[in-house]
Parts: sequence; C-alpha cells; structure tokens
Amino acid sequence: MGLLKEGFIPDTIDLQESKRVRKRATHYCWKDEKLYFKGLYMPKPEDRLKLVTQMHEDLGHFGEQRTLTEICQRYFWNNRTECVKAIVKTCRQCQLVKSEGSIRSGDERMKSIPICDLFYRIALDTAGPLPETKAGNKYILVAIDHYSKWCEAKAVADHGAKTAARFLEDDLICRY
Repeated sequence: MGLLKEGFIPDTIDLQESKRVRKRATHYCWKDEKLYFKGLYMPKPEDRLKLVTQMHEDLGHFGEQRTLTEICQRYFWNNRTECVKAIVKTCRQCQLVKSEGSIRSGDERMKSIPICDLFYRIALDTAGPLPETKAGNKYILVAIDHYSKWCEAKAVADHGAKTAARFLEDDLICRY
C-alpha cells in the first residue's frame, strides 16, 4: 500500500521487484480509504462473504451465475467464484428450491383470479418511449378492463407511478 497511499516504494525492495510493483500499480487506485482495481471496489477479506450473501439475497436467490455476474460488475478479488459458490451452496432457500422444486407448500397451486364484474380487475401498461409529440408526450398509457375488454389509452409525457395513478383516477374511475 506504500506506493498507492504515500506514492513511494520502500528502499528495501530491489529494482526488478520495484518495476514489477510500479507496473501492476497502474491498475489500482486508492480513493476515500478504499482500494479499487480497474474501477472495481476491492472489499476487505473479512467483508466479502457478507457482501456476497447480501447480494445473493437482494437478487432474490437467483443462483450462482446471476450472483457472480452482479458481483463481478461491482467488485474485484481473486476468488470471487469460490465465495459465490460457497454462499449459494449453503443458502437454505436455494437448497429448498433445488430439492423440492419450489419453496411453496404443496397445497399452493396457481389459480385463476376471478373476474366478477366491470372494473373488478384492470390491466395497466405503458408503451414507449415514442417520438415526442408537440404537446411533449412520449408514452402511451393503456388500461384494459378484464371483464368487458374495454380499452382506454392516453398519451402522456412520462410513465411514472403518479402519472399512472392520475390516469386511473381521472380517465377511468371518475369518468365511468
């Protein structure tokens, strides 16, 4: 860390080793008391398993490959693959899915949601981004009533939750 932190190599290192260290050091940088390799954060060894566990859980227990892909996009250390394999292999939820095919109990089956009447169930979707109109609209919000198959659409500037809620309230609920 002497070269990265203080900018010099100790005199006790010979010339050949000094050249090798300087060449390798070009890939590393020290920012905010953290070490980075080619822009990827290098966590401390004692933090790595906890980090992999958290990433695996945050991703929804998608398995080794997905967890490893996400880890490799953000972090660097030499045995990342082994760490990910160890965590997934000992993950209780992943082992349940692997052995039973599902973490659900046997009596839970997929069932259709009943459609009883108008506006009982509405599907909402967004199309876009599309070429911007003179009014500044780039998206189309579409709502479909599952009972009647009635479709309503509206051009909007953005496709955020507030815009969708306003569309449902103003153009569907209050109107019908």
